[in-house]
Amino acid sequence: MLEFYPPQGEAEWLRSCVWSQPFRPRFFETDALGHVSNVFYTAYIEMGRLSFFNSLNDPDRESEYVFGFVHNAAEIAMRFLRPCFYDEALQIHIKIAKLGTSSAILEHAITSEGGADIRTLARVAIVRMKDGAATPWSAAQRTILERLTPKIR
Repeated sequence: MLEFYPPQGEAEWLRSCVWSQPFRPRFFETDALGHVSNVFYTAYIEMGRLSFFNSLNDPDRESEYVFGFVHNAAEIAMRFLRPCFYDEALQIHIKIAKLGTSSAILEHAITSEGGADIRTLARVAIVRMKDGAATPWSAAQRTILERLTPKIR
């Protein structure tokens, strides 16, 4: 089970996130029970992750039509804590938990506006891709990503 923080430690964990973005679920993303269908949470996580990487201004970006820090999601694990609803003010938060040679582990949270109420947690393993193969982060990319990755003590 995904556990990113100890009991009562969610506020501190959220403060350690390096990026966040507001969003609102659309009506067609809800199910017959009136809350957001589980199938859309991975789309929110991906939307946030791509926006996060685009905000970093990839120094090795090859095209304005391709998102920055090109990668593939290799594994996604999610934990649903509370439901989200149509047109509710939400935020997605992201932090880099671990940086590898050609990969990274990102932690995500979907919260109510302002982060007062965590709704969903996700851990996503990504792999940098180039020409269909895993490729190490460039030195310039690594410099940017290392600044956002917590140091392991």
